[in-house]
Amino acid sequence: LGPEGKLQGEYGVRIFLEHYRAHGSLTLPVLDAGNLEGRAIGRPLTRIGPMRITASGIAGPGGRIQVRARSGDTFVPDSTHWSDWQALGETGGTLTHPRGRYAQVEIGFSSNDPLHSPGLASVRVESTPAGPPDWTTRLRILDEHNEQIVRTSMPFAYEPLDHPRLRKLRQDYKLDELVKGTKGDLDLLLRLAQWACNYWDWPNHISEDYPPWDALEILKPYADGKPTGGFCLQFNLVFLQACESFGFPGRMISISQGPWQTQYPGGGHEIVELWSNQWKKWVYVDGALAWYVVDASTGVPLSIWEMRQRQLAMLQGEPARAVRVVTAQRTRNKQFAWNGLGGPKPLNYYLELRMIPRSNFLQAKSPLPLNQGTDEWSWTGHYVWTDAVVPAGLLFGHRVARHNDFEWTLNQARFVLEPLPKPGVLRVHLDTETPSFETYLAEIDGGAKRPVSSGFTWTLHPGTNRLRVRPQNVAGRQGIPSWITVEYSRPRAAGGPS
Repeated sequence: LGPEGKLQGEYGVRIFLEHYRAHGSLTLPVLDAGNLEGRAIGRPLTRIGPMRITASGIAGPGGRIQVRARSGDTFVPDSTHWSDWQALGETGGTLTHPRGRYAQVEIGFSSNDPLHSPGLASVRVESTPAGPPDWTTRLRILDEHNEQIVRTSMPFAYEPLDHPRLRKLRQDYKLDELVKGTKGDLDLLLRLAQWACNYWDWPNHISEDYPPWDALEILKPYADGKPTGGFCLQFNLVFLQACESFGFPGRMISISQGPWQTQYPGGGHEIVELWSNQWKKWVYVDGALAWYVVDASTGVPLSIWEMRQRQLAMLQGEPARAVRVVTAQRTRNKQFAWNGLGGPKPLNYYLELRMIPRSNFLQAKSPLPLNQGTDEWSWTGHYVWTDAVVPAGLLFGHRVARHNDFEWTLNQARFVLEPLPKPGVLRVHLDTETPSFETYLAEIDGGAKRPVSSGFTWTLHPGTNRLRVRPQNVAGRQGIPSWITVEYSRPRAAGGPS
């Protein structure tokens, strides 16, 4: 190697092969055989009866469609209360003896032809259950709000929010004192971002030592007595784990120009998004720059994906809603200034978004990119947003093109009310996607919050009945509630006035 052939070494060669996914599947939401119409409350059942499932579609040349289903007596599937998956064939079949009133259908697709994918046209579920007289006709819904849980197909692993290192970080650096007096999620998060940003001078010892993904290791003194520190990734990692110590789940994303690098030269950035229960969304708060960005007219904080969409429009000369940056006072790292999304030269480009599919850096040391941010982003473990305007680079096999897969939801409670045969008694099934989930909290008729489990019974009384439920994580942070208010009428006495 070398100009005169005097060097010994190796060249790393990466080969890209065009390929396609030969297999895939679509898992449908859980269905209630007693409420296929999707009403707020179904009807009581004593016998389920067979469930007939029919799927229609076009398999195409070399393709195949396979239907399977499972059933259970709880709304949320688990190994205790649900059957195993049962294969039903290419067009469906019958669950002769369902395990319970709830069922779930999965459609599998496969093809040995890279130019043709199977297509699904419809799925039909039919059932003829039986039950006692429907006492739910005496219910009138006065008010209802039931959260919609959006789940990602990405295999994301969250940091345990009660991890001892998080607890030590919060205690050793007196973070409770730091955030005292803050109001609302964004105020608290910005206070923590300000603390991280002002803790050391960028980039300290990053050229000498790349620290572990552990805030305590990054903050501890180096040989010269200054914090070990680092650059934007280390600032934001310290910020992320400080937020996690208060019960906020988060995720790390690297951003850059991607394939638009030639047109818009410059570097990239490592940032953090946190889930806010207050705003019911992912929000970008920067622990290296001590700011967040909001919609200029509504004040709603933006996610990185939302900022990307607006920046893309601006760079292409299209209209886009204006944004406003909210900053905390910086005593260090003042060389970085907000310069808008559209230019003339933005500080950062939010075009290629590369997410690490986990935040449990304390729980598990790997897998991780090698020295993330010190060179070109080449870790193939990233999940990268892609679209026709700025497609993900060929390097990345994990491409995300479905918005809900990139911006899923957390910390909500969703309820399903199952009427039991005894009039006035409801079984309350609860579902959530809450990292480090601890318990559900229920308020009945405006009473105190009390811990409950999914499947608890709610006995109605004549008149107005109120139920409000929410999840709580192990850090004690309460999630987003759902609620319902129903009026329950007494049954008419036999021979009474009509």
